[in-house]
Amino acid sequence: MIGGLSFTGFENPMNHETAIWINAVFVSPKFRRLDIASCLIEKSHGEAPELFALTDIPELYTQLGWTLVSTGKSGTIVRHT
Repeated sequence: MIGGLSFTGFENPMNHETAIWINAVFVSPKFRRLDIASCLIEKSHGEAPELFALTDIPELYTQLGWTLVSTGKSGTIVRHT
């Protein structure tokens, strides 16, 4: 496997309804630094009108047009609409 991305339903931090979140992004070590994670994230946009992710590398998402929602002890929440 080269890489993958999964989704989960979890509370929307904006209105407390259920939202779709990117649950995990994985790229096999020998294929990293080839923009595969960025491609997976970009392709995910068509899966829901609004997506969230909790990340420790928000720059990966913001360079793809995601916006910062909040930052806390467990990471940064980003959003794409």
